[in-house]
Amino acid sequence: MKKNGIILLTICLCLGLISGCGSRTQIGEDQMNQAENRSSDVASSAESDIAGADDRSVRVTDDLGREVVLTTKPSRVAALTGSFADTWLLAGGELSAAAHDAWEELHLDLKEDVQDLGSTMKISLETLLASDPDLVIASAKTKSHLDIQATLESAKIPVLYFHVDAFEDYLRMLEVCTQITARPELYEENGLAVETQVRQVREKAEAAVQKQGVQKVLMLRIAASGISVKGSTGTVLGEMLKDLYCENIADGSDLLDELSLEKIIEADPDHIFIVQQGNDSEGAEKALEEALTNNPAWAGLTAVKNGMVHRMDKMLFQFKPDKLWGTAYEQLEELLYEG
Repeated sequence: MKKNGIILLTICLCLGLISGCGSRTQIGEDQMNQAENRSSDVASSAESDIAGADDRSVRVTDDLGREVVLTTKPSRVAALTGSFADTWLLAGGELSAAAHDAWEELHLDLKEDVQDLGSTMKISLETLLASDPDLVIASAKTKSHLDIQATLESAKIPVLYFHVDAFEDYLRMLEVCTQITARPELYEENGLAVETQVRQVREKAEAAVQKQGVQKVLMLRIAASGISVKGSTGTVLGEMLKDLYCENIADGSDLLDELSLEKIIEADPDHIFIVQQGNDSEGAEKALEEALTNNPAWAGLTAVKNGMVHRMDKMLFQFKPDKLWGTAYEQLEELLYEG
């Protein structure tokens, strides 16, 4: 009986060991499976990170024809003109530094830590570098901006140059900026929607020209330093007048080089557009009076007699109006064809 008990106990122990071995084997398999799953997850995560890195790389071309590759989304951007600062914000970007006119002229609502780079024409390179930008947005038509290109590139700071006078220039710049910020919806909102508005105004102006004929225009830029006549290219207002089918009397004329009331009288424009540059309104008016309006012959111009001398809002017609291009076109069309 005792012997039978020992045998029974031995059998039970063996069965227990076998059962235990089976459990440990199953646990080991589960652990291996879990480890493999974790390895697979890590590999997938790594692949995702690599794909994300590739997705963040953006290759864009600026208005100098330079191809610039940005490997990360910029978060500390320096804009060397106020209007470019505005465009970058409209694209959903952040600023670390901006030219002084971003505050003084455009009154942009910038964060307190944004650095003031000084005048657009005389950017402080020391302040610019100290702001530690990961992208600089500069003007392709400003020599002082072009002069610092080599310095920025030596410091491994990407720089994009843009030339914006016409609405199409703004649209192109905004598209590039929204590619960088990965905010295509802002290109739709602040670009393509405005393009529709501009197109509708141009169609309206085209129909008006068929009834009223082409309008002859004179554009004057006034400042305390003097008066200049502007043609159809190179300025916001000049480009818009051309876009609304106007004949600028300065195009192909030496009026662009020398102000001459005699030549203005000879061309006798239907409209005269005056836009102020700078903040010295009193000085600008004095310069205009001395150059033109104090002369009795000025009163004999058709535009003056018909009340078609227009003082233009410099926020819309001197600076780049950005998302307000459509509003600017509407106001100008009303003056030309409904005034």
